[in-house]
Amino acid sequence: LIPADRMLVMNRLRWANEIRSLSEPTLPEAGAGDLRANEIAMAERLVDGAKVANLSSVLGSIESVEGFNTPSYAISKAAQNMATTLLAVALRERSIALVALHPGWVRTEMGGGGAQIDVAESVRGLLKVIDALTLADSGRFIDYRGKRVPW
Repeated sequence: LIPADRMLVMNRLRWANEIRSLSEPTLPEAGAGDLRANEIAMAERLVDGAKVANLSSVLGSIESVEGFNTPSYAISKAAQNMATTLLAVALRERSIALVALHPGWVRTEMGGGGAQIDVAESVRGLLKVIDALTLADSGRFIDYRGKRVPW
């Protein structure tokens, strides 16, 4: 598997808050939505060749919209997917692979009892996908099985 110092999994667009919880001293304060400042703060804490996986959702796929369901969540994941792509371009010169990952429809409190897979299957798949990531995958939107998700 991937050594902990070479992987950072984030689940929110507010990177500064995510990273602040992972390391001290705290990062310089960045205004809400200040992606460039947050990108710089995150990049400084990544080793060259690192792998970054942003947990997304198929609900953030504009091509896959089937109805007016959970609009705030879907919009936030679509925005996160764009941020993932922007960061992938910015960090490519350091050979940092950055992807958006869809964990599948998972049986959790949010996914509900009717979801397709259990947490263990999702996590096993996500770890396998992250472990296999290369720089060629950077900027892609993929699921826990390694299959591309439409943008």
